[in-house]
This record gives sequence, C-alpha cells and structure tokens, in this order.
Amino acid sequence: MGIFDFFRRKKLSKQELQLYLNIANQNIKIFQESQKLFQETTNPDVFFSRYDQAIKCLKELQYISNLSNGAIKYSIKDIPGLIIKFESNREKVTNEFITRYFTHSKEKAEKLKTEKGRSNNAKKSYDKLMKHSDKLTDKQIENIKSLWKTININL
Repeated sequence: MGIFDFFRRKKLSKQELQLYLNIANQNIKIFQESQKLFQETTNPDVFFSRYDQAIKCLKELQYISNLSNGAIKYSIKDIPGLIIKFESNREKVTNEFITRYFTHSKEKAEKLKTEKGRSNNAKKSYDKLMKHSDKLTDKQIENIKSLWKTININL
C-alpha cells in the first residue's frame, strides 16, 4: 500500500450509493424543515438548534457528494456556496430573530394584568434567550439588554 493509496476513492457499489442517497434525502428534508423553522420560530432553543442543524445538513450533503464523486446529485444547488452563505449570514439572521423574539415577548408581557407579572414574564424571556449567549456577538448581547430594558425589567 503506497502512501497515496489513502487518497484514492474506491467506486461505491449500487447498495452504497442507494444508502448514501437515502441519507442525502433525509438531510435535504431536515434542512428544509430546519430552514422553515428558524425563519419563523419565536423560541430561542428552536432557532439556534435548527440554524446549526441546517448548516450540519448542508455539510453532510457536501460530504456525500464528494464521497460519491458527484454520482449523487441534489435539487439544492451550490451546496458549498450555501454553507458559506449560512455561516456568513449568521449574525444578520440572528439579529432578525432577536427582533422577532423581542416583539413576541413584549406583546406577551403587555397582555398580563400586573406589573410584577409583566416584569417576571419579560425576565423569563430574556433569560431564555441569554442561555444562548455563547452564540451571540457582544453587540447582539448589548442590543438584547437595551431592548429588554424597554419592558422595564432590571437586568
């Protein structure tokens, strides 16, 4: 076995191709569901997990495409470009989510009868979002703090 044999790709059998095609189809389905969910949700847990899941699915699709030497084709075009786009647009998409989540949280808090209830509800929504502070930029964290202060909660 020569040193370069490791880099040679063997041709996949029909069974292996079918297996990878099934895995690819599952990844496409999960990617599409994740994309819809992170664009519409007002739940921070769902947003962050599904955004990451969408990128993971794209990377797996790229891996399968490379593994099959292009034998497996997808309805999704330019997967490497999509991966770059998702990774580079993370801040923008997260900012849109923060705005959507804040609006939802504020409306929910304003429906409550007491000031204490409104404050507690707003604090809960703030804490739920800040659980994901490791995925937020410093600028986003400052924006979140200033937004939630408008609901009159002490942070």
